[in-house]
Amino acid sequence: MPCSAIIWKTVRRLPPFPGRDMLVDNRSFDWGVAPPLEKVITNPRELDLLLRLPEIYRQSVSIIEPWANVGINLQGEAVRASKNIAYILQQIADADTILYPVWQSGIANPWRLANVLSAGIATVVQGGDPSVYDAASFNGSNASLEDILTLIDQLMLRRSTGSGPCIFICLGHQLAAASHIRLIKRAVREVMQLTKLPLDADGFALSSLRRIC
Repeated sequence: MPCSAIIWKTVRRLPPFPGRDMLVDNRSFDWGVAPPLEKVITNPRELDLLLRLPEIYRQSVSIIEPWANVGINLQGEAVRASKNIAYILQQIADADTILYPVWQSGIANPWRLANVLSAGIATVVQGGDPSVYDAASFNGSNASLEDILTLIDQLMLRRSTGSGPCIFICLGHQLAAASHIRLIKRAVREVMQLTKLPLDADGFALSSLRRIC
């Protein structure tokens, strides 16, 4: 059964609750109002709701928006490329999407959010106007550069043979590159603080590892 059908059947059985408005159906092609764009997580309360529906997030593709749009088109309209991704996935694979507009919602718990993202089919991190090289360029967003990088760090650390693939686009690609550097630096610091390794009685393995670092 398509994910959208599951969520409608589930929600109709539930009494009114905070966050239910995000599931109200209508016919506008915009996030938060109709399939395939009905599922948007804009605050921690809605994330809590989603966590009660693992059959939804485990069978969906997650889209992270680090910024409100990816640019302005020739008509002067702000472009949300996340709509294109959701539409294409729905048309060619009958795959539903969940949008996380972190520029709007903020990132209250990056560890928890990364767990949800890693459990899904795939994660796409979108682009946007800010630059990873300028933290001030994220001013005006509810998620700072550090907030978003912490989330990407956690997403990287959860990569495994059982997790869905991640696609990083434009600003998302900058964030992935910066996160790799942060994680390498973190690993070096932690290795240099080690005093011994298991099964390394003479310290040769640790000495070699420190030289590499």
